[in-house]
Amino acid sequence: MAGSTSETIAQYEADVKKAEANLVKALTDLSNLKAGLKQGLDNSYINQINTLQGALAPVETSMTDMDTVLGVENSSANNAFDLALVTMDNSSFYYSQAKSDFSAARVKINAAKSVVQTLVISSSADEVATATDKVKESLDAIATALGSTWTVLDKLDVNAPAHNLTIGIVTAKKTTLDTDKASVTTKKTAVLTGEQTMATAKLNYQGEAGSAGASQVAQYEANVKIYEAALGSAQASLAVKKAPQREVDLAPLRAALAQAVANREKTVLRAPIDGMIAKVNKKVGELVASTDVVINFISPHFEIDVDIPETDVAKLKLNDSVVITLDAFGDDVKFSGKVASIEPASTEIQDVVYYKVKMTLDDTDKAVKSGMTTNVTVSTASRENTLYIPSRAVRTNDEKYVRVLVGNEVKDMPVKLGLKADDGKIEVLSGLQEGDLVVLGIKTK
Repeated sequence: MAGSTSETIAQYEADVKKAEANLVKALTDLSNLKAGLKQGLDNSYINQINTLQGALAPVETSMTDMDTVLGVENSSANNAFDLALVTMDNSSFYYSQAKSDFSAARVKINAAKSVVQTLVISSSADEVATATDKVKESLDAIATALGSTWTVLDKLDVNAPAHNLTIGIVTAKKTTLDTDKASVTTKKTAVLTGEQTMATAKLNYQGEAGSAGASQVAQYEANVKIYEAALGSAQASLAVKKAPQREVDLAPLRAALAQAVANREKTVLRAPIDGMIAKVNKKVGELVASTDVVINFISPHFEIDVDIPETDVAKLKLNDSVVITLDAFGDDVKFSGKVASIEPASTEIQDVVYYKVKMTLDDTDKAVKSGMTTNVTVSTASRENTLYIPSRAVRTNDEKYVRVLVGNEVKDMPVKLGLKADDGKIEVLSGLQEGDLVVLGIKTK
């Protein structure tokens, strides 16, 4: 009748204090663990900065080795290969490609150096990550340039006496470029390893590796609550006997009521979005498997699947405006929409390559039904007050040009072209003036 004794309550109070002490220790251990992980994270940044600086150190050697073949930055550096480069088969392609790759590598190297040179021990994670990306891009660009330069050497005619080349000279230069590529690959691997180390250290610091310590803290927090609840129960037991008419006596009944309401709510099916029930496939009393479709639900937001041929899909981009007509409403009723998605993979329909494009129909008060036939016009670009000519007037040599009649003489005028319309017209951005006489063809007697 008296409830818990004072001795019992004292024991519960002691248990609470012990649990609180364990919680304090666990919090201290977790703080120390996080401090160690933070130091590891900082060290990973410092190591990556050193790796990035070391990765850029030898790249100039690779650039110099390539320049002794290409002569881009030092026109006299490749005197040994000049004559052979000028007369080699397909030189305009391989040599031009190698020089282009060399110049692209130089741009990437300069960009990487400008970022890496600003790094200090206190640099942020974002700054180190940006520098890492720049260095990886520069190393990739150097590897590409080395490969293009190696190909130039491989295409050289070493058998022509006038070239003053020998197989030994070309082979030695190839070996040098191969060594440079191996060095670049090694540096790239080191940069990637450092990047992964930083990512791992960041995950550890943010709680992945420290989850064990956090879990222990959570367990001790739960223990404190358990012992506090036991103490409260003992104190409540004594109070109940002294004052049975308490509000707490109603708590179990309120909890039972809340549980009954929750169970009732579980029997109600709720749709995740607004719409309309089109069909109910089951009746009351039937067994339903988890894979069965019980209710067909129609959303008011319509989408249109369109097959676009490969000749046109490059002109499309997301959110392009779309004008839509439906056979059910006639051509005079127009609906609006936009391009929602473009599948990257192709689909062949009767041996023709198409790409599936999904377009959305804007909300409308018209009685649109699922499955209706649609006609879609996509606006990709437009111009007004535009100077244009027929597409058949454009000729191509090394550049686009148009024949123009000046007096009694036909002259070739280079032109810069813009949009091309579906009706055979093409926009002229420069090279012609309104009123110029464009020659479409010449007939001879």
